[in-house]
Amino acid sequence: MPEEITRILVNLLFCSVETPIRNLNVVINALQNNIKLADEKSHILEDLNLLPKVFLVATVDYISNTGNINLFSIVNAFCSEKANILFPLHPITENYRRHYGLWDKL
Repeated sequence: MPEEITRILVNLLFCSVETPIRNLNVVINALQNNIKLADEKSHILEDLNLLPKVFLVATVDYISNTGNINLFSIVNAFCSEKANILFPLHPITENYRRHYGLWDKL
């Protein structure tokens, strides 16, 4: 749960738009209600050959991050990290990543 606390703090302190802050309680409730089920049923770590707690998860699907040069800066920052980064993409973000020539960087 420390990762979730960190995510909440980052969203509250550094979020670039208000909507995610308003929706944060929904995310917290969904997490609390489904964490045990996810632990029991998920095989994502095995499927992606990841060790628990030895990777970062990054989502940048806020429109302020995807439709402009911010995505270029974000991907460059990811590339400078030494950690494995799990970067799930919304189709719109994926299109921008291709548009900016960032597909092969990560």
